[in-house]
Amino acid sequence: MSLTNKARESIKWHILEKIYYRSPAIIASTAESYGVSRTTVKRYLDEMERDGIIERCENKSYKWQLKEIRKAFFVYYPQEVKLEEDRIFEVDVLPLLNDLPESVVKIWSYAFCEIMNNAIEHSKAEKIRVSVSSNVLFTHIFITDDGIGIFENIREYISRTTKADISLDDAMSILFIGKMTTDKENHSGEGIFFTSRSVDRFYIFSSNRIFVHEAYDKNSAADIRTIDRDSRKIMEDEKGTFVTMELWNNSKRQLKEVFDMFSSDERGFYKTQIPIKSAIPSAFPVSRSQARRLCSGFDKFEEIELDFDGIDDVGRAFVHEIFFVFKSKHPEIEIKIKNANDNVLSVINQVKSTVI
Repeated sequence: MSLTNKARESIKWHILEKIYYRSPAIIASTAESYGVSRTTVKRYLDEMERDGIIERCENKSYKWQLKEIRKAFFVYYPQEVKLEEDRIFEVDVLPLLNDLPESVVKIWSYAFCEIMNNAIEHSKAEKIRVSVSSNVLFTHIFITDDGIGIFENIREYISRTTKADISLDDAMSILFIGKMTTDKENHSGEGIFFTSRSVDRFYIFSSNRIFVHEAYDKNSAADIRTIDRDSRKIMEDEKGTFVTMELWNNSKRQLKEVFDMFSSDERGFYKTQIPIKSAIPSAFPVSRSQARRLCSGFDKFEEIELDFDGIDDVGRAFVHEIFFVFKSKHPEIEIKIKNANDNVLSVINQVKSTVI
């Protein structure tokens, strides 16, 4: 029995996603999932290869990869010419995105302008490079500068304004909270927070450290391990800041939805969500010092959501510092818990009910 056009498109889309995530045994798993023969799956692969949307890999452990449909590269010199991020987007980037849905273009407009503005105004760079590439599934934008480096810039700012000596890891962790800016008179510190939650894949590489945040739709986010080794080597050898953003071309996300999760017309940017596993460099929250650094920006919000996804256990001192010491000083701030396993919940409940 022949398949409908809708069924064929569904199978092809499944194959493309399997290729993207580098899943093993694509032919066998697709055939089993859709109840078709392996010959049928191979025929679809051949068709997509002829159509120029996938290509065979050479000297790889996987057989196919998504083929780039378009790619463009731009270089800007902020010390020589006054740059405006919205004009750069409209003139250079937007023409490469015009075939995407309006809602997706709107996300790209916001995300690109926020990150490009950071590079222009904060990086102290002599050169900013932008690359835009896309395939049948997603579009990827890479913005890099040769400036001071974002984590080093935050560390210097904290040292200058508070006299506190923090590490680069601490500087990176501050970004997860939100409202972090080194220029309070001109910036709100919301750009990276909302941009990282608007796209499907977001990471910042600087000072040999990686800031990673998955979008709120975790099923859409790619694994950080898919960064190829050559790109990592380039980033390790050069100074500055490297930002990668990726968004699926058919994303149903609406930019307003992202803002509404953490802000409102009446309360502004009132809520933050912190992935503990990413915000604590060791991924084991155990000490009071870790908790104090984490809480350093909590007083800017009315509601804090701590996401313990991927955290197996937690120290009592860490929990006590947040849920007793900080909470005692700021009873008006609501602290919520998300994705905590039984071990973590047990420690939190014990500490809340006793004083240590």
